[in-house]
Amino acid sequence: MEQARIIRIVVASPGDVMAERNALADVIEDLNQGIARQYGLRLELARWETDSYPGFHPEGPQGLIDDILRIEDCDLLIGIFWKRFGSPTMGANSGTEHEIQTAINGWNQNRRPQVAVYFNVKPYSPDSPEELRQWGQVLEFKSKFPKEGMWWEYSGKNQFEKLVRSHLEKFVFTYHVPSNRPTPESDPTAPPGPTKKPEHPPSNGNVTRSLPARLAEVIRRKSVLAIAAVVLVLAVTGWTIYETKRSCTITTLDADDKFLNLNAWIHPPGWALNNDWLEIENSPNIGYLSEKCYRNFSMVFRLKLRNDGGATWALRVANRGLPFQKKPSYYLFSLYKPPGESETYFRIFKMSGDKLPDMYTGKPPIPLLSQCEYTVSVTVNENHIVQNIKLEQVPPHLANNQEVKDALRAAPTHLCDYTDPKDEFPRGSIGFKTMNREAFSITELMIEPMKPMK
Repeated sequence: MEQARIIRIVVASPGDVMAERNALADVIEDLNQGIARQYGLRLELARWETDSYPGFHPEGPQGLIDDILRIEDCDLLIGIFWKRFGSPTMGANSGTEHEIQTAINGWNQNRRPQVAVYFNVKPYSPDSPEELRQWGQVLEFKSKFPKEGMWWEYSGKNQFEKLVRSHLEKFVFTYHVPSNRPTPESDPTAPPGPTKKPEHPPSNGNVTRSLPARLAEVIRRKSVLAIAAVVLVLAVTGWTIYETKRSCTITTLDADDKFLNLNAWIHPPGWALNNDWLEIENSPNIGYLSEKCYRNFSMVFRLKLRNDGGATWALRVANRGLPFQKKPSYYLFSLYKPPGESETYFRIFKMSGDKLPDMYTGKPPIPLLSQCEYTVSVTVNENHIVQNIKLEQVPPHLANNQEVKDALRAAPTHLCDYTDPKDEFPRGSIGFKTMNREAFSITELMIEPMKPMK
């Protein structure tokens, strides 16, 4: 079994943000059980309160802590401040400042470690001159933060936990993307971590290097038939590369709030953006993310029904398909309730050209109700698609409905466990449309490409 690659993280902070330090440890443990494991990585957190031990050092306690934390050898330092700055030590106004400055110095020299600093902006009122002085030092440090860096604000432990989880997931992605990993040709003594992308993509082996030589030989021999053959090879190769770049390159970056931007979508009329909700109505033609293509990925989005008609989404949307396959194709999923009926239906279709064969119909036990909000989760692994839905929020007039109460308390409802034996649509974007009378909105769309799971 391949050994997991270690990402060392050091946390630096005064003692008034212990809740955030503990939350950080919990987040890292969760990531190690999830996305980090998928990518063959493991996050290791170094904290003075868990990693240090009693002893002496010529430079005092901070020198002992420095030897243990080894900030210069870590991949990421996370600094956290609220109302305290800390006590002076080793030529700095506090141990936290010294640790952050050590990391910044390392980044300036070696572009490592990366430095992420967070400031709690939860309302606070100092009760003494000393507390005011400490808080003033925090504000001064924030105002003089190096221009090369970007700090982040949060309000309270819960928001910090959400932010740092999202940011660490993105940090993991920078190590996962193959083009950002150290290559065998790089300096073997270089520290691990993201490396600069090559300015030009690698050649395509002997074929790419040999084509010009072969063409020169053909021209020298003046073989018309051979020239035609080589030109055909070049044309096919060029078309394939064009098609690959256009529709088949697998996206390696995670989703962010740019996905809730109409400019990120190729969409028909009937779409609108309203207070961070993407509203979809009267959209019989599919709208899909432009310049995005996925093979194996997980996806989560928040769904709000504006009526009880349901919602429709698509996976692996390829408007032109694979090379020479000039027809739209995608898997289509429709969650709907016919007018006058009480049962909910979930159907799966395969869109191929102008054909839309029905592959599956089920009846998940979940109420479809206007103005209710749901979380939809999707996992796509090779030719296997698993989806779940969870009722999250209801309007006040439904709060006392027993069916609604049961659905709110229930675990996520299983929508489908679908396998396409032909693996007919191997890659593509994601999209939304309407099939009947749906009117719905989405927000908090997150997509995480991943390695195939065996």
